[in-house]
Amino acid sequence: MSDRKQRRDNNARGAGIDRSGDLGERLRMAFDAAGAPAALAVALALAEASRLVADLLADGTLPPSERTAPCGDHPASPHAIFAEALAAAPVSVIAWPDGRLSHSKAPATGYAVALTPLTLASPASADGAATLFLITADHPRDEIAEPGAPFLRPGRDHLAGGYVLYGARTAFVMAVAGRLHCFHLDRLTGRFVPTAGQPAIPPTSNRLASDISCERLWPTPARTYLEDCLAGSPGPHGREHALRWSGSPAGELHGILQAGGVLFLPCCAPSAPVAGGLALVHVATPLALVTEAAGGRASDGLAPLLERTPSAILEHAPVALGSREEVSSIERYHHDPFHARRCSPLFVSRGLFHS
Repeated sequence: MSDRKQRRDNNARGAGIDRSGDLGERLRMAFDAAGAPAALAVALALAEASRLVADLLADGTLPPSERTAPCGDHPASPHAIFAEALAAAPVSVIAWPDGRLSHSKAPATGYAVALTPLTLASPASADGAATLFLITADHPRDEIAEPGAPFLRPGRDHLAGGYVLYGARTAFVMAVAGRLHCFHLDRLTGRFVPTAGQPAIPPTSNRLASDISCERLWPTPARTYLEDCLAGSPGPHGREHALRWSGSPAGELHGILQAGGVLFLPCCAPSAPVAGGLALVHVATPLALVTEAAGGRASDGLAPLLERTPSAILEHAPVALGSREEVSSIERYHHDPFHARRCSPLFVSRGLFHS
């Protein structure tokens, strides 16, 4: 029997949602300890759906139009797969990355899930593809005064968050009540199994993951920090930095879990054509929960990111996630008036009469 046929047979038997398996048992203990045992069904639904999406990506059977659609309607789209899986879980509302909300028909209070079904670093490749999710307790329906209210709270108030990173080895990473749980998909059995070792982000690193295509639109402290990093050993940091960007925030953070470093994505000026940063509810908060559970630091450049309360579901926020000492250095650049006024010659206005 071929590996692909055996994998499909295992998928048909629903191997990925076995509550007695390694993932189910470990997450059961995690949610029990967090005082939210019913949330286990939500986590298992996310794992099952991500397993199916991983199989579609591995087989190349995901329709091309659905690879980039945030909320596709095709039955084989990641959106449809996750929606169907979560329909059987105690989920009262799902917030999709385009801002739409899907409410369940059940009147009882359940859990609210902010979900990005699939993001791609490149439409032509599954490398760096990821699913991001955030799980939080919902309010009773008669107490909700604003659409999306369950998500408009500080990041620390959410129950769990994480991501699924697809590719040669599909990883399922979830932070529950401050504890990190890492699994990878065994292709032959169709089960998520624990990943050996517990990731711990080193406190220092010379790795800097940042999309610098819009650096000219960043605030001065962010531009100054980048310039000082690029100055290498002769610069203020006194060492070389390895700058990289794959186009996948989850993929970059996954590497930082092992090797350290910082995911640094400032917001752009309000008048800029792009927002910069990351979507606070759908991307930044899940990644921040994972970062802090792995011993790292999560900041918006001025204060802890998980203390920030979004005013809207689609709000963007600047992020600095990763090694504690490196993130603290970024915060010093934003707090120090010297750096707020300072501007590298690379970024000053140029002209014949510039002195």
